[in-house]
Amino acid sequence: MEDLIAFSKIEKTLLKHLTPIFLDTKYEIVRIKVYETKNKIVQIMIDHSNKIIDIEDCAKYSRMISDFLDEKNLISQDFSLEVSSPGINRPLTRLKDFYKCKGNKVKITKINLENKKISCKGILTEVTENSILLDQNDNLVSIKLNKICDAKLLV
Repeated sequence: MEDLIAFSKIEKTLLKHLTPIFLDTKYEIVRIKVYETKNKIVQIMIDHSNKIIDIEDCAKYSRMISDFLDEKNLISQDFSLEVSSPGINRPLTRLKDFYKCKGNKVKITKINLENKKISCKGILTEVTENSILLDQNDNLVSIKLNKICDAKLLV
């Protein structure tokens, strides 16, 4: 499921190096995305175990992460850093996110046997260590967690 938090090589490197910043806190990284556009953008989504992330949280961690990245020089070119909360349509990147959203409508994007992405929506009715069960208008669909490439809560 780590690919849902950080997919590319640079995202995985950032996750590995930034995770210690959050140790011994109730904050954690939900997702890291690096967009290789004209101006590189590093997006880091954070969450707290028992409160809603606010602008002060984002500002605090933005400064900490920015200082850390500058010090370690993990990204060789100029970049913009964006630190945010998961928001209303939060991504589901960890097993606990799926458990927490059980009973809610979700959008799942999975990879099929031909390596094509397929999106499906439904009510998340069951979660196990290996799969989820979606209710799509009384049609139950089982999806293996290792086939999910994107998942988010729908409101």
